[in-house]
Amino acid sequence: VSSTNGLLFEARTPSTVKAERISVYEGTLEDLTAEAVVGKGAKLTSGAEDSVAVYSVAGGRKPKVYSDSKTTVVVKPEQLDNCVTSDATIIKVAASIADTSVDADSLTHVNKKQKYSFQISKGGKVMESRLGERTLLYAPLGV
Repeated sequence: VSSTNGLLFEARTPSTVKAERISVYEGTLEDLTAEAVVGKGAKLTSGAEDSVAVYSVAGGRKPKVYSDSKTTVVVKPEQLDNCVTSDATIIKVAASIADTSVDADSLTHVNKKQKYSFQISKGGKVMESRLGERTLLYAPLGV
């Protein structure tokens, strides 16, 4: 849900060993400032314009950042020092929301494989897990 710092949404990868937090912000990295979205003491360690950049932050972790003309995607490792999410995946995340409009009061959860979607309440979250051909959804605040 959109907020004052430009955050559109956050998600956490389901891994118990290599968990990462993926944050998507509205605006370019220059608009948001690296320290605000990546972390305190953020320093660019590798990457170039139009590619995924790797930063070094306090604590030795190395989040990845990709920014296009409308959005910024930040992937922060929670247990390891380096991100395991591929650069191609991070770029696809940004591309998938580039043409999406965001309503400040709600977002839409879309499952393309099973062809359904529904609105998510402001401040809500949806957890989805696939069990074979079936999908289990949990939305603590409802839909």
